[in-house]
Amino acid sequence: MPDLASPAAYRHWTECEIRYADLDTLGHVNNVASLVFCENAGVRFFTDAGQPVDADLGWMTVRVELEYRAQLHYPGSVRVGTLARKVGRSSCHTAHGLFHQGTCVGTCERIMVLVDRTANRSVAIPPDLRERLLQL
Repeated sequence: MPDLASPAAYRHWTECEIRYADLDTLGHVNNVASLVFCENAGVRFFTDAGQPVDADLGWMTVRVELEYRAQLHYPGSVRVGTLARKVGRSSCHTAHGLFHQGTCVGTCERIMVLVDRTANRSVAIPPDLRERLLQL
């Protein structure tokens, strides 16, 4: 298993700007904003793999776990690395590393399920998409 706190674990990157609105009353980036950074990175990851989240077959989050490792402050940006840790029949287990000025400030793991929006049920991930997810 790769070390999720190491930038070397990731090949896919998304840059997210820290907005003033992302701060909480303590003056650091709110925990919900960190989840939004991961969500934005996941949207980019799945789109780049060829299966956007807003298509007839879309991705649904079924589990999220986020570990905070350091505080973030405004202004600045966060680089979010993303990888597919495991691709199942209909699910993709993704991992994200959030980095600010070279320091890992958080790691996140998510389980995403490919869903047929019309039928509102999970569907098998096609083999070509599975390969692209694992390559990213």
